[in-house]
Formats: sequence, C-alpha cells, structure tokens
Amino acid sequence: MPWNQDAFEEACEAFQRRYDGFVNFENPGEKYQSEERAFKEELIALYSENVRPLIDGDPRDFLNAYHDLVNSNLQSRRPKDFKGWRTLSFFERIPETKKSEFGKILQDLLQGNDIFEAFEVYGKESFQLLQEDPGALRICGGILMTLHRPESFMYAILKVWNAANKKLTGHYTLLPNRFVINGEVTRACQGLAKQVRNALAEKGWRPRDMLGVQSFLWSIHEEDLEHRRKGRKNVESAQLPLPSVKTLSLDEISARIRAKGMRIDHRTLRRYHSAMRTRGFVILAGPSGTGKTWLASLYASAINAKSVVAPVAPNWASNEDLLGYFNPIEDKFHATSFLEFIDTAVEAWERSGKDAPEYHLVLDEMNLARIEHYFSLFLSLMERRREMEMPEASMTGRPSIRIPPNLKFVGTVNMDETTHGFADKVFDRAQLIELSIDRASAQEHITQKLENEPAEALIALWDAMASASPVGFRVLDDIADYLEEARKCGASWQEALDDQIVSKLLPKLRGIDPETSEALKGIADLAKEGQYLLAEAKCKEMLRRYERTDVVSFF
Repeated sequence: MPWNQDAFEEACEAFQRRYDGFVNFENPGEKYQSEERAFKEELIALYSENVRPLIDGDPRDFLNAYHDLVNSNLQSRRPKDFKGWRTLSFFERIPETKKSEFGKILQDLLQGNDIFEAFEVYGKESFQLLQEDPGALRICGGILMTLHRPESFMYAILKVWNAANKKLTGHYTLLPNRFVINGEVTRACQGLAKQVRNALAEKGWRPRDMLGVQSFLWSIHEEDLEHRRKGRKNVESAQLPLPSVKTLSLDEISARIRAKGMRIDHRTLRRYHSAMRTRGFVILAGPSGTGKTWLASLYASAINAKSVVAPVAPNWASNEDLLGYFNPIEDKFHATSFLEFIDTAVEAWERSGKDAPEYHLVLDEMNLARIEHYFSLFLSLMERRREMEMPEASMTGRPSIRIPPNLKFVGTVNMDETTHGFADKVFDRAQLIELSIDRASAQEHITQKLENEPAEALIALWDAMASASPVGFRVLDDIADYLEEARKCGASWQEALDDQIVSKLLPKLRGIDPETSEALKGIADLAKEGQYLLAEAKCKEMLRRYERTDVVSFF
C-alpha cells in the first residue's frame, strides 16, 4: 500500500496537539492516560472477566454477557474513539427466538483460525439471520474482535478508516460492500492499522497494541473534520443568524408564503408544518399544478432552511440512481447533488448540533419510479431515526451515509396512469397530505393576474372543469401569461382565451367517467356563449366522438 511519510508526520504532530504532553505510548501523558487508555484497559478487563470465559459455553449466555458489557455505565464516559459503541443498541432489536443462534455466530467469529475469513462468514450469517443494518453488525463484530484480540485487531467506523487512508495513502479504498461484511476489505483495514503501528514504532512511539493505533487514526479523522469546519468558518461568521422555524410562528410562516403569491388554507399549512416537525418525511399528493413543489420550496424559504429539488426519473431502480456510484477503474465515487446536499446537512449538524439550519430534500414526481426500490436505504434509516440521533448505512466507494435530525424529506406525487402506487412501508414512514385548489383560492389567484372580464371568463371555465379535472395554479399562470403575450401581438383577450381552451383545458378531459363528459358539455356551452370559435369546433368534434364510443378524448 502506498505511503506518504510527510502526511504521516503531519498526523503525528496533530496527535501531539490533541493530547498535550504525549511523548509515546509507554509514557502517554496524563490526558491521554485518563481519556483513552484507562477506559480501554478497563473494557478489556471486564471482557476478559465476564465474556471471554463463556466462548465455549451456552451461546445465549455469551450474548447476554456481551450485551451487559456494552450497555454498562461505561457508555456514559466513553472517549471519542469509541463513538460507534452507542450503535450497539441494536441488541435490543434482536428477537428472543434468534438470540441463541446469533450468540453462536459471535462465538464462531472468535474461534475462527483465519480472522478475516471468520469475519466475512460472521457478516453473511448474521445479516441473513437478523436482516439488520450491515453497519450495526460490523460494529458489533468489530468491537468484539478488538476486545478479544487487542494486540492484532482494531475497531473504527467507516469515516475514520476513510479519513486515515486518504491522509496516509492518498486513496479511498477501505470501503466494504453495502450488503456484506467483506473479509478482503477487513484484511486491508487491519493491514493499514499494522502499517501505521510499525511506522509509530519506528518513530519511537511504540504502541502497546492496536488500541493505541485506533486512537491515532481517530485523531486523523478529528483533524480532517476540523479542517473542513475551518474552511467554512469565515463565510459563516460573515453571515448574520437568520430567524428559524424554532422562532417563527405559524402565522409568520403563512404570511411569508402568501407574500410570494401562494394561496394556501391555514389548516393545510398547519398539517404540513406539524408533519415536518415530527416525522420529517412528508408526501404531498394532488393533481398536477396544485403547488406541491411550490409549497415545499416556499416553506423552506420561509423558515430559512436550505433546500434542493431532485427530479425523479422513471428508470430509477436502485439507491445508486439517487445517490451516485463508485467507479473501480477510476477509483472514484461519483456523487449526485442529492448526496452532496446530505453530506452538507451532516456537517452542519456536527458543527452546530440543535442550532444547525434545516435541510429539505424535495423529490419531485416521487412515484414516477418505484419508491421502495430507489429510496430503500432511506426508508430503513428513517425507521432507525427514533432510536439514534444519526443513523448510518454503508456505501460502496465512499464513507457511510448518515441522516441527521436537521435533514427533512418531501416527496411530491401525482396519481395517474404514468405513476406507481405506494407500499404500506412507505405510508408507515411518511405523513401524507393531499393538496387541491378550492374555488376561492383559484379566484383569488386569477384576479391577481387578470382584469375583470377575462378573470370572470376564466373562473367560469375553472368551474366547468372542477369536478372532472381541476385546473391548478400552473395552468392558470400559463393562461394568464399567454393572454398578456397575445395582447402584445394585437389579439383580443377573447381570441387568446379561445386558444388556451384548446391548448390547455380540453386536452385534460379524457376517459369514461360521466363527470368528464359533463365537463366537456359545460365547456362547449361556454365556448358557444363566448364565441370561442376554435374551442367550439373542437368541443363538437370531441362530443361526436364521445357519442360513438362513450369515451371522451382530445385526439
């Protein structure tokens, strides 16, 4: 594996800065001794006393002893380089009927002749048994191996391996497969740890075991985080703090949204606001043009949240379509703007905690593809959001993906013949809000755009369409803009509206529903009354076709 000696020396200097007074691992200084080494040695002692003797005993007893160890009061005072310890709360989710079998898998892990082969077998068998997140299973096995063989095995979560490997070798290569715990990659990780241990020994630091190396690699990760934070410090310090959702009332949010031209009733906005404050995953449903994406964007702007809209493509079939992919030939991960936005939200939370701004991810036309396929990773992470602050999952070719508390999801959906339905697992994790436009909102919107006569004529057309195919804000805006442009070309508003009945309204009427045919007849009457010649001719054609086939269609 390539090695950058200059980068290693920089990492050593950073380690000494972090632990003032550190000389070497035999004489580590009081701060390191109290924060790191004493904690780990106590863990190993407890493991040797309470867990190790049960390796050949009853698997359930072994598992319970390990569970008691990781849930002891040591959690409350663990040092930074055992941060991942808390994710072992997944023990609480193991069914009673599977505890004995999982305990046996853990025992086999410790008794394997080849550490890395045993670790891969452990990953496959435990995932098959529990269907648990690979990250939690990796942490469970990794910490167990670290306590059992501290002289030859070390534990670290993925972001630590990546920061260290990038710093010392210039590459992101130590990344396990998403669905299995890969023995080959585990071998590479431990190989890097051994290489670091040898380099530290040559420097005269002489690590006692891999636990010292673990602290060193964590220091590299912390230094990397600090570097990224400093890179944003000047920009952020120049910005005045903005009012957030935590200080704005619902009335103030409503006023900001209405000031941007959107008409939304108080109850619908209150439902959306409350849903975003609780579950953090909202599905906005409704006919095209009712303002679903508009509401999501305006609400984010109103509370000073960061937001991005990601249009969903019909061919999306996996998490890679949404997040990006790793190219092994280039040794590079190609991230989407969606994933980069998530990483920014994570960094904001790590930097500011509860004071971090909110980040809203809007999936536009969410059900053009099957949500359970391309969004499966997030459905899983959302389920674990109630159990831990920032759940994470593995990805091939980059650090693991995490969703922090300040990250919210919004999906907009239309339900028509071009879209997919929802599985219960999606509804269970989301709050569904259906948007529509009532007559009062449509009239208020139209009168803001048009003068009295054309506004009244368009409202009459809206009424005729309402029961069969409601007309949304988007179509109303398009019609108003068209009337203005046609006026500049010398056309009367009647001629321009005649054009728009044919171009924007009549194509929406199709199908065998009786309300559709009634809407067509209503438009025909208004066209005849208003002397809209193009619309009247097209209505007659559509009505003749309907009389022959009992189906309303534009073509």
